[in-house]
Amino acid sequence: MEMKSGPVDRGPSEVVQGRTPDDDQEPNIKTPDKNLVVNLSTRQLTKEEVNVLNRGLGFVPTPDEDLFRLHIELAQFFRKIRHQFFFKDRPVEPPPRDSGLKKPSTFLPSSLTMPNEVLTFEKAVLTDLDKLRPKQAYVNITNKEKQALLSLSSDPDITIKQADKGGAIVIMNSTDYRHECLRLLSDSSYYAKIMHDPTVRLQTQIKCLIEEARNNM
Repeated sequence: MEMKSGPVDRGPSEVVQGRTPDDDQEPNIKTPDKNLVVNLSTRQLTKEEVNVLNRGLGFVPTPDEDLFRLHIELAQFFRKIRHQFFFKDRPVEPPPRDSGLKKPSTFLPSSLTMPNEVLTFEKAVLTDLDKLRPKQAYVNITNKEKQALLSLSSDPDITIKQADKGGAIVIMNSTDYRHECLRLLSDSSYYAKIMHDPTVRLQTQIKCLIEEARNNM
């Protein structure tokens, strides 16, 4: 009997919804086919670091969605608004001397004491938040790749740049990169050393051009 190949139904239990993938390759994460990383540094790159770099310097990881913290911050914001309306017509009493032993106030004015505008605003914000929240988060980075990205971006000993031609991603030791920059700048065929800082003069010229353009509008 001939076996026909076709798409495999993985079932709902294997669908990634709103979570960062772990070590296994997830269906919505594409690994670059071509290696564009040129490592000229002394740092040994891991597989995850190479994968992240191959996605280019413009790669944007899926941001973490901390809905619990967001709702806490919104509740604090709504509380401040309610306080403003609740106390605006009441005499302000001087605060008692803080002994450091009193717990901070958790008083929240009741909805019955709030005007409709405040309640409508709170409801509208929460409704819009639910609309903006994606039903299924598109995750484009694994946990290990996220750690690799953080490690690369926080390493002061390396400099990561895109090559002028070919689209390669070049990693150099920061000291080597600075030496190369100074070597290029010292080439008198292309660069000339100036005797003073022209910043103030250029700022004045630019300001005059802006004022002239504004007056001619």
